[in-house]
This record gives sequence, C-alpha cells and structure tokens, in this order.
Amino acid sequence: MTDLIEKQTIEITKDFTDFEAIRWVTGVIDCKHSDERTHFLIAEDKRIVGTNGYSLHIASVAIPPGSYDVVRAILAKIKVEL
Repeated sequence: MTDLIEKQTIEITKDFTDFEAIRWVTGVIDCKHSDERTHFLIAEDKRIVGTNGYSLHIASVAIPPGSYDVVRAILAKIKVEL
C-alpha cells in the first residue's frame, strides 16, 4: 500500500520562539535507533512530546498539532517532516 499523504519538510531555526524547548525534546530522540517509534515528536494541546522508549521529554510550545518525524537535529536548526 502506498502512502497517499505527501510529507512536508519543515526547518525550525533559532529564531523560532520555542526553538530551545523543541531542541530539548528532540534531545531524547535517537534517529539511529532501529525502533522508528522513537523518531517522532507528537504535538497536541500546546505541548510537544518525544521519547526514546525509556525517557519522556515534554515541553510547552506554540506549534501546530501533529506527528513530526525528526529528520535531523543540530544546535542551529531542527529539520522535521509533518
């Protein structure tokens, strides 16, 4: 079955209001880990959540609700797919 939803890539840079909070939440994610469930951030009710399967990071942010696939996270910017 093919994925009919086109993914949108977003780069969150340092000038974004909640950049530090989002960067802190992405710190728990390990994109090299084989469990793909740990590659995502979930945004809902003005909060964003990330996990590595052991720890849970939650922060209050102003970001649209949805599931964000973390493509790359570095000190200056975070690249996600929505």
